[in-house]
Amino acid sequence: LVSLACAAAGASTVVATDFDYDALALIAQNVKLNDCSATVRAAHLDWRAPSDSSIALEAKFDIVVASDALYDGGQAHALAQTMGYYLAAHASSRALLVSHHDPSRSQAAARSLPDFAYEAQRVGLRHVFEEVEMLHGPEHLLVAVYSWDKVPAAG
Repeated sequence: LVSLACAAAGASTVVATDFDYDALALIAQNVKLNDCSATVRAAHLDWRAPSDSSIALEAKFDIVVASDALYDGGQAHALAQTMGYYLAAHASSRALLVSHHDPSRSQAAARSLPDFAYEAQRVGLRHVFEEVEMLHGPEHLLVAVYSWDKVPAAG
């Protein structure tokens, strides 16, 4: 869903990733159903080895979005490393970590956030802002967006 929203917002290239191959098949199906195949493609990504992915040979990305990715407390380091690996190093690049209120996952995400922030700093990401918004609809939805930019390497 996030990849389709990015494409609809005007992104020229979107790579939707997942570790689970069944999830990748669903992504590919949604891309086709929403006629986004010129912009969006699915790729397998293991956060523990980001350079081993088929997307590793591509240019770095201006925006890297992770949505509901911190539901497993042990993934903070790997997620930060992967986001840092793929994020371009310039003033307008952004790594966005998005989390919505899901009772089964939100507590784990809240506990993992300090670890992620620490690991993000270690890989050269700098915290820029966070925003929490309550959206009202059939369900109350809490959306938290945490943003980092990449500190350019000293040269």
